Amino acid sequence: MSSDVLWDRFSGCLAEYVDNYLLKTRGGGKFGIKPSYEVDYEISNPDSLFDDTSFDGYWVHKVARCRNINDLEPGLKELAIQFLPKFFTQFPEYRTEECLNVKSDGN
Repeated sequence: MSSDVLWDRFSGCLAEYVDNYLLKTRGGGKFGIKPSYEVDYEISNPDSLFDDTSFDGYWVHKVARCRNINDLEPGLKELAIQFLPKFFTQFPEYRTEECLNVKSDGN
């Protein structure tokens, strides 16, 4: 499968993960929108994802353009690593993809 497809899928699912967290913690607004799945996780400092409002700086685009999880900036990398188990549950065929193998900072 194409690397572009993997990263588009990963970034879209990660965006849903963040959106669901924000819906759970901040409410669904006047329309009462609910998360699309159970939110049993925490995201530290989700507002930092929205610091850069430029098109190229938008966090979802940064993830979609990524080619290796280890190349993400520290805050996004931490979020992506936190999300990996859920992603692998939904898409087990990606478990063996080299670009999703997390390397510790010491390696």
